[in-house]
Amino acid sequence: MGHLGAQEVFVLPAHFDVVIVGGGLCGGSLALALSALPVQGTRLRVCVIDRKELRTSTRVLEGQTPRSSHHAGMVPESRDDEDDDIHKVGGRAFAIAAASWDLLEQLGIADYLTEQSQPIREIRVLEQGGKAGEFVHFSADSDQNHDEKTAQCFGRMVESHRLRAAQLALLEEAVAKEKITYFGGYDIEGVEEQFGAVAITAKPRLGLNESTLSVEEHEEKTTSPERIEIKASLFVACDGGGSTFAQQWGIPTINYDYQQHAVVCTVAHRNDHGATAVEGFFASSSLDLGKKTLDTGRKFGGAIATLPLLGRRSNIVLTVSHAQKELLLALSPQEYLAFLKSLLDDWLDIAETTPPLAYPLRLKYAKKAGIGRRIVLGDAAHLIHPIAGQGLNVGLRDVIALSRLVMEAQQAGIDLGSNWLVRRYESQRAFDSATTAIATHSILRVFGNEATHAKQVRGWGMRTVNHIGRIKALMVNRATGAAALQND
Repeated sequence: MGHLGAQEVFVLPAHFDVVIVGGGLCGGSLALALSALPVQGTRLRVCVIDRKELRTSTRVLEGQTPRSSHHAGMVPESRDDEDDDIHKVGGRAFAIAAASWDLLEQLGIADYLTEQSQPIREIRVLEQGGKAGEFVHFSADSDQNHDEKTAQCFGRMVESHRLRAAQLALLEEAVAKEKITYFGGYDIEGVEEQFGAVAITAKPRLGLNESTLSVEEHEEKTTSPERIEIKASLFVACDGGGSTFAQQWGIPTINYDYQQHAVVCTVAHRNDHGATAVEGFFASSSLDLGKKTLDTGRKFGGAIATLPLLGRRSNIVLTVSHAQKELLLALSPQEYLAFLKSLLDDWLDIAETTPPLAYPLRLKYAKKAGIGRRIVLGDAAHLIHPIAGQGLNVGLRDVIALSRLVMEAQQAGIDLGSNWLVRRYESQRAFDSATTAIATHSILRVFGNEATHAKQVRGWGMRTVNHIGRIKALMVNRATGAAALQND
């Protein structure tokens, strides 16, 4: 097995155990997890099909030489100081919960990231303009009841470009060692269940000829096929929030447009963030932009999160309406910096910021995890509001659950596409994914409501939670992913 580019010759096996569509953070992690399973006999035949070629950015990995010796020499040991320039590495970052970090450690991804990630030791949730004391404070030293390892922090902040580069390096290594087959630059044309297998047809994004080749015929050709036909015992769709597989398969799906955008940037600041993540809420009926003030007339407010990064840097995420997003993106760098200082009361003493990036926000929830030999996983199955930083974590918990079940099935000699595996996966993941989606949706509605009685209830609730340790411990268990995995 190996890597198939759009202009390369590749010899295919007759049948894959698992075919994964989407080589992103969830799909790529699933492929790595399955390829490393301690199964009896021959190794699992794992295939990834992605729209993009498999290319690692060694530039991003500079200075991230992993600790474990089995990766030695994969990345340069030298470091380019320009990596510290926030204008070159600014953008999205992920809050990786403790349970998700355990998975990254098992896969070897964390070996690249430990020295480049920022532990989150405190979390504060507050309402801007609220009364003193109307906030919830979580401390890793006092609010966790886990083992010594997880009690050190709630999770870690990792910049997306570093996380992705580390994963790609391991994928390339697995492909080179023929543990994973990777089809880069391909689109799925068809997915059809046949007796005992799923038949998948993939087409290069830039077609080279008009032939259609079977697995057997492929060995005799010297040019890439216009289409490739393969089979698998289990097909997993991990192709992101824009995936349409659930709808194509007739799986009932909830879709809700928040009519909001996340506006993201990275800031450098003079004050220490104290390893503290802060979540605040503000009214969206007006958003002060200095000389520009927008009256939206919307009922629900927005949110702002400051998330600590390594050094004196933080990732800032604003949740705003579409009209507010347009205004923010139109600000000059000086105006945007002044706006952030004003909104945050400049408690960080911000020195500079990257240009803001915007992402639309919506809710998506597939009511079933799969059908037949086909499963939807990660953002392809559920998109949630980023207000609690749980989106990627829910997807990685999907990966943990499915890889465990695949191992159980292999050890018991059960067909990977059997009804047993798909139903077990669905039963294990339904509660966590549904409750997380409902919780984040409810938090947004409760904290964004500008009515006086809603503010009073919020204030009472925050004071109550802040003084009852058992409630805080339950919330921490949910946030770190420990409770979700205990339910599996």
